[in-house]
Amino acid sequence: MVRREATNSPLPQGVDERISYWFTTAPWGGTPTNASVKVYDVGGGYGEKVDVTTAVLPDHAATIEGDVITLGLLRNLVLGTRYRVEVQFSIDGNLEETWFIVQAEE
Repeated sequence: MVRREATNSPLPQGVDERISYWFTTAPWGGTPTNASVKVYDVGGGYGEKVDVTTAVLPDHAATIEGDVITLGLLRNLVLGTRYRVEVQFSIDGNLEETWFIVQAEE
């Protein structure tokens, strides 16, 4: 069984940083298609999700090369906020999803 939450989650990111995250879909066993990404503000914990994709990932980008999905630059984070980044993709007709938490720091 594939672990859906990234093993290195939560990830620290400075509020002034712009980072392009990436991951391999090898654990799912195939070449992905149709990748999409959403980013949610989950506040200081894992509570209610508020969609902030447009504010922190303005280009909504998710590109695929082989079995690697690369996201656009995550930016404009608010200090102390936890963000849940959810990435959906298709493999062999199945819709899959992985996610990770980014903790906004100074």
